[in-house]
Amino acid sequence: MSAKAAVGAVLALLLGCIEDPSNSGGDAGASSSSSSSSSGSGATGSGLVALDADTLCTRLIKECGQTAEQQTCINTFFPLRVTAACKAAIPTAACADLTSNTSSLSTLCFPKCTTGTAPVCNGDGTLTLCTSTGNTHRNDCRDSCVADGYTAWSGSCGTTYATETAAQPQCWCR
Repeated sequence: MSAKAAVGAVLALLLGCIEDPSNSGGDAGASSSSSSSSSGSGATGSGLVALDADTLCTRLIKECGQTAEQQTCINTFFPLRVTAACKAAIPTAACADLTSNTSSLSTLCFPKCTTGTAPVCNGDGTLTLCTSTGNTHRNDCRDSCVADGYTAWSGSCGTTYATETAAQPQCWCR
């Protein structure tokens, strides 16, 4: 198990976050020499905003005692888009709420969904996933690609890109 997978397993309990293999990682994506900034996309067309992943991960690790590497934690949360209410609630949330996938904070940030639901490309550069814990995650494609170590997002979300095909919709990285 890679270090990222090991930390991902630890973070699986945090806010119901499970890394989903359909999320622009693994072997999906074409290679390219393009580059992209990792500054974060901010708000989506739906009004969702980026989490403050650095502050959240600092709290999880230093205050809540989670054993994770700061950068791996940031890479896990950096691509997520949430409501402004969720983002506002995180700085004052108790550790018990931050580390539970059944707390009111988790429900606010990552609403329940039916496991096994296929990912959905939203047309605004985001992909909605239903995690194995039954929580909805909305990932920014550009930031997901950067967090997964690619240089850029291809601009494509779906089941096909160039000559490649995937079983479920995903963000295609390069």
